[in-house]
Amino acid sequence: MNGRSVAYVVLCLLPFLLYGLISTYDGVQPSLGGLPFFYWYEMVLLVVAGVLYVIASLITRGRP
Repeated sequence: MNGRSVAYVVLCLLPFLLYGLISTYDGVQPSLGGLPFFYWYEMVLLVVAGVLYVIASLITRGRP
């Protein structure tokens, strides 16, 4: 595996690892705009996952 492949794997697995750390986001406090922490953590993580997948796609662009 070269460095690009490792970077691709890390970027694709990172969101799954963050979703797996349930103890980091299973609380109600703090709330933001009336939403409990769980909901806005999930929304932010969806955006972060999308950005990481785009970066991983750009890394592998041009590979057969």
